[in-house]
Amino acid sequence: PSFHRETPHTASDTRSRSFAAADIAAAAQALGLPKVLKTFGVLGELERMLIPNGIAAVFASNDAKSNGGMRRIVSTNSLISLQNSESSFGMSNLSVSDGRMKSTPANAREGALLILRALMERVGAGAEPFCVPLLAAALDECGSSSSSLRETAEDTSRTLCTLSSPHATTTLLCPVLFAALDSPEWRVKFNALSRLTEMAEGAHKLQISGILPALIPLVTQEVWDTKPQVTKAAGACLMATCMTNINPDVAPAVPAVVHAICKPSD
Repeated sequence: PSFHRETPHTASDTRSRSFAAADIAAAAQALGLPKVLKTFGVLGELERMLIPNGIAAVFASNDAKSNGGMRRIVSTNSLISLQNSESSFGMSNLSVSDGRMKSTPANAREGALLILRALMERVGAGAEPFCVPLLAAALDECGSSSSSLRETAEDTSRTLCTLSSPHATTTLLCPVLFAALDSPEWRVKFNALSRLTEMAEGAHKLQISGILPALIPLVTQEVWDTKPQVTKAAGACLMATCMTNINPDVAPAVPAVVHAICKPSD
């Protein structure tokens, strides 16, 4: 089987796309991920729909000279393995691009995100090498103008973060979440902070504790964001992440310290 882009398809809604995504996940579970994602070309289509300009362009501003977002970290040690292992991860579109405009329709991008979520939920750990590298695309879609796409993107980013192995926390997940804080879209920053909070309160607690020196300054910057939703999410993120500190002498002071950061006038 293969995709035929020139063949018209009947318009679908979110519900029908969810069922189709579940079918693809079931096929991947039965036939094997490499066969469905690589041989049948599903992964290539996901990349084409979600990162048409390359993953380095995700989270970047419209400024053509911008070096922010994923462009800044795409060649660092944390993500270099993605760029050099196409045969393993299938990331064939990691080129740098200055454009942020999406060339695929919103419903196609929503369908791609639903497939990622279904693969993580149904196939589990085996799907991580194929799905987690697209976390940046899921977070970026949280800033979409389509409400249904935003909701799917939030759910997918949550699934990718909470179901991923804790071993991916510092090498894959957090570098992408930190890069998302550079996004010009406030909803993207809000969701990145929310994912960090959920990870700190879940199975990734120990790993979050180990990167507090790098995490706290980045999250603290968002306390002063102009959007109250981001400010509130940053405060909650600071509290949750700082509470992962394993020093029992520090824990009682965390609420007071976080309050002082968020509301110094008090």
